[in-house]
Amino acid sequence: MNRILLTGAHVTTMDPALGDLRDGAVLVEGDRIAAVGRAADLAGVDAERVDVAGGHILPGMIDTHRHTWLALLRGISGDQALLEFIANTFYGIGSIMQAEDLGVATLVGALECLDAGVTAIVDCCDCVNTPAHADANVAGLRAAGLRSIYNYGMQRYEFRPPGFADHAARLKDAARVRAEHFSGDDDMYRMGILYSDFGTIPFNDTAAEVRTARELDVLGCSHTGAQTGSSLLRGLRELDDHGLLLPGHLHVHCNGLDAGVEAAGRQRRQRHHLTRDRAADGHGAAADPAGHGPGHPSGHRHRQRDLRIR
Repeated sequence: MNRILLTGAHVTTMDPALGDLRDGAVLVEGDRIAAVGRAADLAGVDAERVDVAGGHILPGMIDTHRHTWLALLRGISGDQALLEFIANTFYGIGSIMQAEDLGVATLVGALECLDAGVTAIVDCCDCVNTPAHADANVAGLRAAGLRSIYNYGMQRYEFRPPGFADHAARLKDAARVRAEHFSGDDDMYRMGILYSDFGTIPFNDTAAEVRTARELDVLGCSHTGAQTGSSLLRGLRELDDHGLLLPGHLHVHCNGLDAGVEAAGRQRRQRHHLTRDRAADGHGAAADPAGHGPGHPSGHRHRQRDLRIR
């Protein structure tokens, strides 16, 4: 087995028992980290030595909100407001992306993650125009080799010819992907369902998506409260009223959440996962130090109500 010992770096272990090691070493055996410690403690190890003095070694970062399919479109809408981006890039270009395009974009986006030190992602693939698009997305993630949760997107694009006869057909294909690609217990590659943006489809369809995620035993994920003052991407009170605000639901963005999520938290006291996306603040919403809009005060209120933020 190939053994490599990285020496001389400042190692951030994230392990309270080890702490930060100024002159640390990391032993890699094959594709596994076999040991972490001080360079002096691992000096006698039989391995190829690589001197990385002056560098830093730390655990891979985790990105809980990634859209690898947008990797090939980076910079196209850098000067556009949020609604312009959604119309021109997200839906505009998304509606003409072929499965091959999606596969390449996913691979490129996943490799960019690894290049930046991100070794695990929750990949929100909105653009599932056909069953072949889903297969290409999964293949791209696995080709890159990083740990991932593939979120099968329920968003509907004006793709021609349509890849699904109706919403039920899309849900059925999600079940196919679960059976064909994620039937085992491989922790490297897991599946989730990215719900349609709340408020853009009939609530009955949203409810069907949540129930499907539960039936398939996969993560549920939604873009929640992404824009302050917008009536879209809310829906938490409706989910709660119908008994669908459940554990195992990852909420991303959350910049615009306020009274609704607080009420739901008080009533349910269930643990959800929220990720706050600071990038969304760039679309006309500044962090409010008084705690009435995006920013850490809003996040503090969520923590107080047992809604976990990551």
